Amino acid sequence: MTHHFSKLGAEINFGILLNVFVITISMDFNFTPVITFSMLLANLGLIFWHWGELRSFLNLPYVPDSAGREENKTT
Repeated sequence: MTHHFSKLGAEINFGILLNVFVITISMDFNFTPVITFSMLLANLGLIFWHWGELRSFLNLPYVPDSAGREENKTT
């Protein structure tokens, strides 16, 4: 996998993790909801990282990446 698929993976993984989190809460597992919630927060962080590109899914205007982002810098 490459970084080109990180946005797609975050979108797909969000739905899956949300379902797993709801199931772990409803089944009253011991410590698993804490772990799945932290995984869900990490996934939300990745979605917010790419928010400028993902805005088009909500009919908002596309915001291109700024040149100052760390991954766009060349050494």
